[in-house]
Amino acid sequence: MAKINDGGPAFPCDNGKWDEGQWCPSPHSGMSLRQYYIGEAMKSLISMVKYDDVIDIAFSFADDIIAHEAKEKNDGEKAQAEA
Repeated sequence: MAKINDGGPAFPCDNGKWDEGQWCPSPHSGMSLRQYYIGEAMKSLISMVKYDDVIDIAFSFADDIIAHEAKEKNDGEKAQAEA
């Protein structure tokens, strides 16, 4: 099974450093960007679609955003390399 791209940490910070007044025990503590997007999508979807469909749509939404961001980053790196 392929590893799902979780987009990295939603709110990254340096390992063992203070970040905006909060201690970060590791650079990947807390939720992933994928989990954050899922939560945001669920807040909107819960009032618009059947409850049984909310989770599937939210996961799909998050995965699509992460894939789009990765493509944009990749396209930008290619454009820079060609310049």
